[in-house]
This record gives sequence, C-alpha cells and structure tokens, in this order.
Amino acid sequence: MYIKSYYNDGRRPPLYYYRDSDKKEIDLIIEQDRILYPVEIKKSGIPKKDAIRHFSVLEKKRSGRGAVQCHLPLPGFDAHRQKEPFCPGRIDMML
Repeated sequence: MYIKSYYNDGRRPPLYYYRDSDKKEIDLIIEQDRILYPVEIKKSGIPKKDAIRHFSVLEKKRSGRGAVQCHLPLPGFDAHRQKEPFCPGRIDMML
C-alpha cells in the first residue's frame, strides 16, 4: 500500500486514528481487506509493555496483529548537527 497511489487515484488511503471520550488512543489504524491493524508510535527505543493497552478497543472488530513502531536515533547521531533527531525505526513488537 502506497499512500501516494491512493491520492493519485482520487481516493483516500485507509489510514485512521482512534481516540474516545475515555482518552483511549491508537496512533494509527491501517485497514486492509476489511481488517484493522493497530499501530502505536513511540519516540522511545524501549517501549513499555502498556504501549498496546488500547488495542483492546478493536477486539469486537475484525482486527489483525498490531505493532509498536519505535523511532531510534541513528548510529553516530549528533543532536547538534542534525535537524531531525530521530529516524523511523523498525517495527519492534508484533502482537
């Protein structure tokens, strides 16, 4: 799935976020083949186990495995010489 492809076809990409009145939040929900995949995005390279606590709001929906995306500093990163302090890291936790 490429976001640009959807926009080029005049369609909205199937990307969402979730937040309810109880302040439960999921940073990104990707829909593919009518299945919802939750993603939590963390700045830390070592996320806490509770990072996925709100994925449970999707239990009654058709949901797939979730993930935690961490942003890690580049090796040799120097905050004084870089404009962007973090780069996209790998998906560190699959559920």
